[in-house]
Amino acid sequence: MTRRLFLAASCLAFIGAWLVPVAALGSGFFHPEVGARSIARAGATVVGDNDLTSFYVNIANLANVHGTNLFFQCAYDFFHTYYRREPYQSASYNINPMDEIQFAGISSDFGLEHWTFGAAVYGPYGVTNRWKPTGPARYNLIEANSLQIYYSLGAAWSPADWIRIGASASLVNFKLDNYYAFSVLKDRNAKFDAIGEMVAWTNFVPSWGAGIVVAPIPHWFEIGFSYLPSFDVVVVGRVSATLPKLYAAILGTEVYQDKMRIPLHYPPMYKGGIRFLDGDQFDIEFDAAYIPWTMLPYYDVRFEKGQIIKNFKYPLQWQNTWNYRLGGSYRINQHWELSAGYAFEQSATPPKLAGTEATRHFIAGGFRMSYFGMDFDLGYTHIFQDDVETPIPPPSFASVLDDGRGRYKSSYDVFIGAVNFNIERMYKAFHNGQAPW
Repeated sequence: MTRRLFLAASCLAFIGAWLVPVAALGSGFFHPEVGARSIARAGATVVGDNDLTSFYVNIANLANVHGTNLFFQCAYDFFHTYYRREPYQSASYNINPMDEIQFAGISSDFGLEHWTFGAAVYGPYGVTNRWKPTGPARYNLIEANSLQIYYSLGAAWSPADWIRIGASASLVNFKLDNYYAFSVLKDRNAKFDAIGEMVAWTNFVPSWGAGIVVAPIPHWFEIGFSYLPSFDVVVVGRVSATLPKLYAAILGTEVYQDKMRIPLHYPPMYKGGIRFLDGDQFDIEFDAAYIPWTMLPYYDVRFEKGQIIKNFKYPLQWQNTWNYRLGGSYRINQHWELSAGYAFEQSATPPKLAGTEATRHFIAGGFRMSYFGMDFDLGYTHIFQDDVETPIPPPSFASVLDDGRGRYKSSYDVFIGAVNFNIERMYKAFHNGQAPW
C-alpha cells in the first residue's frame, strides 16, 4: 500500500507541477508578447502593429508591411525568483540561464496594391526555470525546460485605407522537460531524495488565426480584433522516478516508468483594441484580451501500463482571464520613434493551485531607428509578479510526500532586438545614394 501510494502521489506531483508552466503558456507567463516594438508598447499592438510580428498579435496588420521584407529578431529573457521554505528552514534564488527566443520572417506584396503575403517561424515561449538540486525549492521543481514553435503562413488584404483583413495557418510544436525531487519519508535529506522526471510533447498541431482592423476615421481613430480558435491536442509524455537504494529496498523497486497521454481542449483567445492617432506622428492604443480557461476543466490522464497508477482526471480549477495593455509611440522624425507602455495580466491559475504563476504588471519602453531601408527596434519590459504561496497537498498524499510549501517572490526582464530589411527601400537608398522613406 505504501508503494502504491508513493507512486500515485509522485505521479500527481508530476502533473501538479506541470500545471505551472502549462498554465503559464496560456496566460503569457513565459513571454509577454512577441516583437520588439510590441514589447516596447507593453503589447498594445493589436490595432497598430506594422512589422512581421503581426503573425502573432493580429495577422490583419500584415497589410501594413509593404514591399519585400526580411525580418529577424531575438529576445533575451531573465527570470528572477526567490523561494522561502515554509515553515522557514532555508531560502534560495533560482539559477536560470539567459534564454534566447528567435523570430524569422519574410513577406512581399509582389507589386500588388492591396495584398501582402508572408511566412514566419517563431517561438512565443521558450524559457528555463532551474533550481539547485539540493536547494529548498527542489520539492516543487529542480528544472523545467519548455519550448513552443510556430510555423506560419499568412496573407492580409487592404482594399481601402479604412480596413485591413488577415488570416494565417500554422503548425505548432510543444515540448516540456521537468525534474523534481521527492522526500518520501519527509526526512528532507537531499541524499535520500527520489528524483522524478516528466517529459511531455506534441506532434505538429494545426491552428489558424484571423484579424481585422477598421478605421472609421482614417489616420485618427481605428478599432481592431483578432481571434485564435480553440483546438484539440494530445500531449504524449513519460513519467519516471529514480529511488535511493534505501527507499528501493522498502518499496520493492528502484525505477518506476510509464507512458501517458493527455487529451486537451484549448480555449480560444479573443483580442481587441482601440487606437487614437495624430497623423503619423503620435498614437496611443488600449487593448484587452480574454481567454476562457474554464473550458478546460481537468486533465484526463491516461497511462499505457496502468498497473500501479490507474487513469484519472486531475481537476484544474482554472479561471477565465482578462489582460489589459496600454501603450503608444511618438515619432520624432523620419528616422526615430519612441515607445512606452503598461500592462496588467491576470493569472489563469488560482492562488491555491499556483507555483510560480502569478498576476503580473508590466512597464515597458523602447525605440525604432530607420536608415537606408532598414528598421532597427529595441524593446525592454520589466514584469512585477505578485507573491505566490504553494498549496497544501491533500491529506492522503501529505502523509507520504513532502509538500514543498513555501513562498515565491519573482520578477522578469525581457530585452529584445529586431531588424527588418526592406529590399526596395534599400535598393533605392544605395542605388540613388540617398535613403527614401
